[in-house]
Amino acid sequence: MINLRKLYPLFLTVPCVLIMSGCVATQEDVGGLYARQNKLEARMERLSQEMDVVKKKNFGVDSGSANVGDQIFQLQTKVDDLERNISDIDSRLSSLQNDVQKLNKRVSTVSSQAQSLQKNAAAQSQQKTEEVSTAPKEPELNDFDKGYRNLGEGKYKLARDQFNSYIKNNPDSTKVPDSVFWIADSYYRQGNYEEAILAYQKLIDSYPKDSRVPLAYLKQGLSLRKLDKKDEAKLFFETLVDKYPDSEEAQQAKKNLEELEAEE
Repeated sequence: MINLRKLYPLFLTVPCVLIMSGCVATQEDVGGLYARQNKLEARMERLSQEMDVVKKKNFGVDSGSANVGDQIFQLQTKVDDLERNISDIDSRLSSLQNDVQKLNKRVSTVSSQAQSLQKNAAAQSQQKTEEVSTAPKEPELNDFDKGYRNLGEGKYKLARDQFNSYIKNNPDSTKVPDSVFWIADSYYRQGNYEEAILAYQKLIDSYPKDSRVPLAYLKQGLSLRKLDKKDEAKLFFETLVDKYPDSEEAQQAKKNLEELEAEE
């Protein structure tokens, strides 16, 4: 007879694993098998006892007697049925055990994949953190850049202060002529024409070979026109035409001279 008590450890582990994983077997399935096993085992014990009683009562009686033979046959048939049922339960438990093993493999695989994903995520996060921490910072704007930006925003005084600061701190920089020109231009844009004339003259005197000298002469003449100083304006326009006859600024100076002559 099959000893089902050897399978008790399996009964204890199967329900937890299968319920958590959603397998075909449930705690009720296993519990039902366990209860059925107990009933079958108890019934077999009773049948064995009955067979012993029948044999004792009929000890010395012809075993071929129909009554005794029938009883023994019936009891033996019941025992055979019970053994078949127990064998069936054993097969089902073996199937459950296989399911548990498969589930364990699946859990192990999923766990490994999850750990791998966590490691990859941690590595990517660390890499991003390192990239951010090592990324070069944008250089802070110097006074020239600040001045140019503020000039474009119409903050003329602030722009001049920053250009002057740049000139003071960087006297040998190639951007000093630019700073001088933009200081003069800030006065012109602001409508402070007298200061603009003086500032443009500083560019002409300090950097006579600068490409913006013709423009400085033109802006001086235009400033004088706006101040209604026509004769002085003519002088600057004429100087521009004489020194830089092929420049675009000279063409504009000629046009201004024609207009001034027409006004007389």
